[in-house]
Amino acid sequence: MQRLFSLLFLIFLIGCAGSRRATYFSKTIENQINNSPVLSTGHTGFLLADAQTGVKIFGKNETKYFTPASNTKILTLFACLQFLGDSLPGVQFFREKDEENDDVLIFQGTGDPTFLHPNFAAWQPIFSFLKNSKDKLVMVSDPTGEPRFGRGWAWDDYNYAFQPEKSAFPIYGNCVRLSSRGAGFEVQPPVFKDHFFYPVMAKNVEKVERLENENLWGMNQLPEPGKEKTLPIYRPAANELLADTLKKAVDFSKLEPDEKPTWQTIFSCPTDTALRRMMHQSDNLLAEQLVLMCAREKFGRLESEPMLDFLRDSMLAFLPQKLKWVDGSGLSRYNLTTSANISEILRQLFLKQSRQRLFSFFPAGGVAGTLEKNYGGTAGKPYVFAKSGSMSGVYCLSGFLVAKSGKVLVFSFMHNGFLGSNLPVREELQQILEKIRDKF
Repeated sequence: MQRLFSLLFLIFLIGCAGSRRATYFSKTIENQINNSPVLSTGHTGFLLADAQTGVKIFGKNETKYFTPASNTKILTLFACLQFLGDSLPGVQFFREKDEENDDVLIFQGTGDPTFLHPNFAAWQPIFSFLKNSKDKLVMVSDPTGEPRFGRGWAWDDYNYAFQPEKSAFPIYGNCVRLSSRGAGFEVQPPVFKDHFFYPVMAKNVEKVERLENENLWGMNQLPEPGKEKTLPIYRPAANELLADTLKKAVDFSKLEPDEKPTWQTIFSCPTDTALRRMMHQSDNLLAEQLVLMCAREKFGRLESEPMLDFLRDSMLAFLPQKLKWVDGSGLSRYNLTTSANISEILRQLFLKQSRQRLFSFFPAGGVAGTLEKNYGGTAGKPYVFAKSGSMSGVYCLSGFLVAKSGKVLVFSFMHNGFLGSNLPVREELQQILEKIRDKF
C-alpha cells in the first residue's frame, strides 16, 4: 500500500512539474509575441494544441476574428474530402437523335477546373472523348448563373492570374498564357493570338493589361524568354474555345424545363491531385470550382452560396465560434474566422485521415509549394506542414507541427492589420515555431 501511495505521489509530482513547464513555455511564447516589434504593429491570434487530444497548449486572441485569406482553403479541403470521390466528375452527357435523325452528343460542365488546364495535361479523358466522338456536339448552358466573381473580391484584380472567373465549364483554367517566341510572341490557346496588341493600351512598362470587359490585351513588353505570363479570360465562351481546339463545331443550347435526361458521367483527374495543387500552389480557381463541384454533389446545381451555408451550419457546427464563409479561395475580405476554428478543423482532419495522405495536401516547410522558402527543418526533414494565407495587411499560417519528440501539434497563426511586406512576420513566426518544435 505504501509503495502504491509513493508511486501515485511521484506521478502527481511529475504532473505538477510538467504543468509548470507548460506554463513557463506559454509565458515564453506570449512574451515573444507581446514584445515583438514586428508583431506589435498588427493584431495576432494564435492557438497551439495537441492534434490527438485537442488539449490547448497556448492561446492568444484565439477566439478573436481575423481575415483568413487563403487559410480559407483549409475549409474547402475539409468540404471536398466529405463530398468528392476518388476522381473528379469531368462532364455529364447523353445522346439523342435530332430532327434530321443524326446522332447528337449533348453534354454539360460539372465545374471541373482541370479540363485542358496545362497543369493537368496527364488527365484529359474528356478531351479525348469529345475529340473522338462522331456525333454532333451540343453544349448546354450553365443552369445556375453563378456569378463570375465571388462576393467581396477586388473589382480591379480582374487582370491578375490569381483571380480567374468562375464558370460551369472551365477551359484552359479560364486563362490565356503569353510567352516570347523569337522576336514575337505566342499565345495559348492560339485563338486569342490576334487579341494582343504591341505596344499599345498598357499604361505601365513591363505590363500586360486587359480591357476590363473585353478580351483585348495591350503589351508594353513581352515576358522574358523562358517565362510565361498568365492572364484571365473575360467571360470565357467554353463552346467557342472548345470548337477551336477540337477543330469541329460545338453548338450551344439550353435544356427545356421539362427535359430530365439520364446523364452519364466521365471522370477526369484524381481528386487528391487537384486538392494538392489547390493547397500547394494556393490555386484560387481550383478552390472556387471545387466548392461548386461539392454543391453539385450535394444539391445538384453549381451554386456556391447554398453549399457554404450548409457547410457552415451543418458540417461545421462543431466549431467553437461562428464562421463567416463566403468563398472557397479566401480572395474575399468578407471571410472571418478564428484561430480556434481553424485549429479544430485541422484536428478533425487529423483524426479522420491517414497522416501520410493528410500531410501530402499541405505544403512542407522548406520543401514544397508556398512554403518552399520558409519554415525548413534540419537535414532536409520538414517539421511544418501548413497552409499560408496572405493579402495586403494579412498573413496567416495554419497546419501541423511535428515536434522533435514526434508529437504532432495543430496550430493556427493569424496576423492582420499591418503595413508593408509580410516577410518580417514570417521570420518572426519561424522563430516561434522552431522553439515549439524543440520544446516538445
